[in-house]
Amino acid sequence: MFDLRQLQALSAVAQAENFDRAAREMHLTQSAVSQRIRALEAQAGQPLLIRGKPVRPTEAGAALLRYYRQMEGLQDAAMRELSASSGGSLRLSIAVNADSLATWLPEVLDRLLQEHALWLDLQVDDQDVTHHILRTGAVVGCISALDQRVQSCDRVALGAMRYIAVATQDFVHEYFADGLSANALIRAPVIEFNDRDSTQAEFMRRRFGVSRGEYNYHQIPSSEGFQDMILRGRGWSMLPVAQALPYIEAGQLLRIAPDASVLMPLYWHVWNIATPLIRSLTTTLTEVAGRQLETIRPDAST
Repeated sequence: MFDLRQLQALSAVAQAENFDRAAREMHLTQSAVSQRIRALEAQAGQPLLIRGKPVRPTEAGAALLRYYRQMEGLQDAAMRELSASSGGSLRLSIAVNADSLATWLPEVLDRLLQEHALWLDLQVDDQDVTHHILRTGAVVGCISALDQRVQSCDRVALGAMRYIAVATQDFVHEYFADGLSANALIRAPVIEFNDRDSTQAEFMRRRFGVSRGEYNYHQIPSSEGFQDMILRGRGWSMLPVAQALPYIEAGQLLRIAPDASVLMPLYWHVWNIATPLIRSLTTTLTEVAGRQLETIRPDAST
C-alpha cells in the first residue's frame, strides 16, 4: 500500500516540474518533499522521477501517477455521494480556538462559504486541546498551539497571536495601585476561558513566580462573555491585541503590564486528503493568517 502523502508529493512535483514550486504549493520544505519521494522510490524499487530541467516522471512514475489519479477519482465520487446525502452541500468539521474565531478566522470562513457549497461544523476549545480533537478523528483539521505532527496529517505554521494583560481603570486602582506584583496578582481575580486555558497562569508563573492554585479566578467559556466580564471590571486577563486594542483606544481598558506580552504560535493540522476543499481551506488559512498574525518565534514570550 503506497503512502498517500508520498503520492501527493510525486503528483505535485510532476505537475510543477520543479521541486521548489511543488514544495511551496504543498506548504512544505523542499527537503520534506524530496524525502517523501525518495521513500516512495525505495518502496517501488526504482526511480520515479527524472531529475532534470524540467523534472519529469519515469515510466514507473507515470504508472504510479495514473494509480493516484484513480484514487482521486474514487475519492471525489465518495465526496459527491456524501454531498448528496447532506442536501447538496458538504459538511466541514474543524476544531478551532476561541480567540482565532473572535479575531481573524471569520474572514477565512466567509471566503470559504463564498467559494464552496458547504455547512460548517466548528468545535471550539482551547488551542492546546484542539490537537486532541483532531486525533480522535472527529474533525478533518484543527488550529492548534502544538507543533507536534499528527500521524497521517500535514502541518502548516500559520503565525502567532500576541496577547496582552488588560483590566479596567477601576480594577487597576483597586488591585494594582502599587504596581504589578506577585502579592497583587494573588489577590486580584483572574478571568479564564476554562480549566484548560493556561495563558494567564503561564504569564504569572514566568513573570512573577505565581503558581496556579495561589490565585482566584472566574471561568467564562465564551469569547463574548469572557471579554464582557473584563469590561465590567470583574477581573483581569490576557486578550489578543486585535481584540483588546479598540477598548484600549476608547479608554475602557488599560494594559496592566505595558512591557510584557505573550506570543501564542498557531499551526494548522489537517488530514492529508487532497480534495479541492481541503486545498482551498489550507491556502485561505495561510493567506489570511500571513496578513493578520505575527511570525512564529522560538521564544513566544516577551
